[in-house]
This record gives sequence, C-alpha cells and structure tokens, in this order.
Amino acid sequence: MLLGFLTVSTNVAGGWQAPLSDDEITQSANIVISERSADQSASARSADSTGTHRFSRSIPPGEETATSHPLGTQILLVELKELKNPSPDQPQRSVDVFVFDYHQGVTELYVVDVEQGEIITTQKVNSVHLPLASAEIDYAHEVLLNNASVQRRIAEELDTHGLLPLLESGEADLSLLQFKVSIWVPTSQQQVGESACHQERCALVSLFAGDHFNLSVEPVINLMSGELYTHLIQ
Repeated sequence: MLLGFLTVSTNVAGGWQAPLSDDEITQSANIVISERSADQSASARSADSTGTHRFSRSIPPGEETATSHPLGTQILLVELKELKNPSPDQPQRSVDVFVFDYHQGVTELYVVDVEQGEIITTQKVNSVHLPLASAEIDYAHEVLLNNASVQRRIAEELDTHGLLPLLESGEADLSLLQFKVSIWVPTSQQQVGESACHQERCALVSLFAGDHFNLSVEPVINLMSGELYTHLIQ
C-alpha cells in the first residue's frame, strides 16, 4: 500500500499533446502502485531465504516498527512527458511518475505508457526536493502539534499581538491558525551545516493568524527524521 496517493500533477500540454486527464493521472499512479506491490511481494518471498529485499513495505500510521517510517512510500508528482516528433514505434503518450520511498530514502522515476497501461522504465533520481504529497503535509502538522516548545512560542506571540484568544491552559488554539506547508531547500551554507535538508525531505511551515499576519515562528520539519528546527528561518 502506498500512502498519500496523489496530490500534484503537471498538466500542461506538451507541444501537440493534450493535457493529462484525471483518469490518466489516476491510471498512471495505479500502475506504479501495482508494480511496487508486486515487487514488494516478490522481495518478501526472497527475503525468507536470503535475508534481503529490494523494497520495504509501506506501513500504516500506528503500526510502525523501529526500522519503518510512518510515511511509507509517497507519490509526489505525475507529469506528462513532452515528446517531440516521436517515431511510430515509440509510446505516443507517456507519463513520468515520481515516487519517494521513506524506508530507503530514495526518489524513483517511473515512466508509464498510458495507452498500453505499462511501465516503460524505472530509475533512481538524485533529488529529494519534489513537491509535497498531502500525507507529508499532514505529517508536518502532526509533528508541529506535538511540540510543546513551539506551541509555547506561538502562544506568546499571539498573546503579545492580541491576535487570537488562548485556551484556558494558556496554549494557542492552533486550529484557528492558517498553515502553509511547502518543501524547503537550504539556501545558505549555515542552513546546510545546521540541518540535513539539503539531502533529505524537509517542510517549511508558515503560520498565519488574524488578517494574514505571518508569525515569526516558521518551523522547518525534517520529514525523514521527524526533527523540528526553529532557528533556520530568521
């Protein structure tokens, strides 16, 4: 099972090609899911005799082990492959499906022939900064909501500016805030040195209250390790 089925697609027509339809996007993602599920089953059988396997299983939240990750495997991006003057023996309509495996920390690209309903090629991609899937955004929210220190800082700022009422406990009611979560890439040597986000998937959480007031607290969450940084964005 793959978590966070699909949230992002590049749906711009490639030259003479029509944009991807919703059905084509869903079909392409399902083909990749089926392929990975088959590989996982085969590798699990092989692991019984060899002790190794190619793909890790995707494990639902709440059922993780010490070596698993709650995000499992995510489909990050589905985009139409631009073809210029393809020959008759080439696929006339193909799609790039980008997948991130949180168990192994790798990005993979599947090229899918939409018309034939099959995978043409697969390869590992040296990039971890593709757009976030919905499950990754939810995970970033969860990490933030479970960090008492950050909640205190948010409450203090809200109280200082009189933006939102606090709960009786003195904590901020984060349900009243607006969240913007996006993939984050370090832009300075200092940021690279103080986090692993140049080579791991990280999310920037921007918080808004009242009339689009942007809070100064902007946490960066390493989606792979679960670490939360508050000092990277000044």
